[in-house]
Amino acid sequence: MSKKTSDKPLKEAIDQFLELYGMDVKFQEIEIIETYNKLMGQMIASKTEKIWFKSGVLNLRLNSSVLKQELSMNKSKIAELINENLGKELIQEVIIK
Repeated sequence: MSKKTSDKPLKEAIDQFLELYGMDVKFQEIEIIETYNKLMGQMIASKTEKIWFKSGVLNLRLNSSVLKQELSMNKSKIAELINENLGKELIQEVIIK
């Protein structure tokens, strides 16, 4: 009896597994949140109360009106930086509350 093997790279196999069990979306959200915190730095991350990602939209809830104003003017830049850092176009829109 011969064993059927696949020459699939490990990354591709893991991606398929995550997609099959519906975990790919949650994994992407975790990647985005970690990247946001890393790129924005400790000060901005500490003023961010909640971050969530759904259907291409990154939602940020901030507890500083001054920071909210500043980031609102740079929403497209935030999306661009995170997408660039991840190497994927996941974020189409940023909403700041």
